[in-house]
Amino acid sequence: MGAILVVLWVAAIFAMVGLIGGADFVVDGNDVFTSVASYTDNYLTMFYYYVFATLWTNAFLQAIGMFVIAAACGFWYYNQAGPQT
Repeated sequence: MGAILVVLWVAAIFAMVGLIGGADFVVDGNDVFTSVASYTDNYLTMFYYYVFATLWTNAFLQAIGMFVIAAACGFWYYNQAGPQT
């Protein structure tokens, strides 16, 4: 499960960098930092949705992993052969 999450995050980082790179940035006077030209830029909207979707997918995959472990323990516990009469 860990390898799947690593692949998810590597792909997500590349996609996020690509999306944020498409946004328009401007230099604001003497400020050494750049700022976004417009917060309604489509690339920024897609970036925000992509961050949320990546975090949600990460949590979902971890929950699936926890469920599989819990289900396996439950099946093992309740399928033990009890005392034979």
